[in-house]
Amino acid sequence: LSKCHTLLILLYLRYLKIGFERALRASKADVVVFLGDLMNEGIQMSKAEFNLSLTRFESIFHMPTSTQKIYVSGDNDVGGEHERVIPYLVGRFSRHFITTFDAATLGLQALNFVHVNAFNGATEVLWNSSSSLTVVFSHLPIVKFRSLLQQVRQMLNPILIFSAHEHVANFYEEDRYKSEGYKSISLLESGSIVKTVSDGFKLIEFQTATCSYRMGVPDMAYGMVSFFNSSSTIQRSFEVRYTALWLPRRFPQLKAYVVIVVVSLFVLLKVSPLGHRLLCCKSFFKHDSAFPS
Repeated sequence: LSKCHTLLILLYLRYLKIGFERALRASKADVVVFLGDLMNEGIQMSKAEFNLSLTRFESIFHMPTSTQKIYVSGDNDVGGEHERVIPYLVGRFSRHFITTFDAATLGLQALNFVHVNAFNGATEVLWNSSSSLTVVFSHLPIVKFRSLLQQVRQMLNPILIFSAHEHVANFYEEDRYKSEGYKSISLLESGSIVKTVSDGFKLIEFQTATCSYRMGVPDMAYGMVSFFNSSSTIQRSFEVRYTALWLPRRFPQLKAYVVIVVVSLFVLLKVSPLGHRLLCCKSFFKHDSAFPS
């Protein structure tokens, strides 16, 4: 069983690594954004366990040094969902996951970029411009929670939000000037979505799916985002294209692995003397005088 568990862990890590390498190759990304929950149950880890997980993380999500990186903390990293956000864990996260982001090199210097921890309201400015156009990165989705949306709107009035947390890929759209609520679309049901973002337009949120099949969902993906300057409006605006890069489903393969392991164990036990006695224990006990009926 121990060897089987080790094999499953190795297969899982290999799945993550290959999936990321292919997504990076397909997207040719200038920036990689990690939208939280970088560590599995990181709030409960000892220092040694954290260091081991950090080494694994860096091995799996390896990328060129020229690639810019944005790290957003999630509740599994610093707390917040079932407990308060823990300052020590916030500090640990900030020390080991260092954002390297320069919007000017990407032609996005006209946008503000802000990391919002929706669990405690903390904000971190990643890039500050003189414009009023703000992009928010949040682990927790925002548009679908009315009170949270109002708080974020009062603080930052964003035009675009990127989020995660629920392991599924969704698109949200909300008209800030009407009280009709928001519209949501599962990205499983659509291809690329292209939207114009600016002041006066609808608020857009893209929620990215998990890349890990251990989260218990059948569909995993990375999100690829492209920004384009838009000339369709008088005021400064951008076109944003979001595409979900879907990963191979893993549960059918895992079921096949389990069947192979079970059959292999059955064959091994069947051909060994001890295994024969274990598999035929009913007849063994029935005819052995040491165990009277």
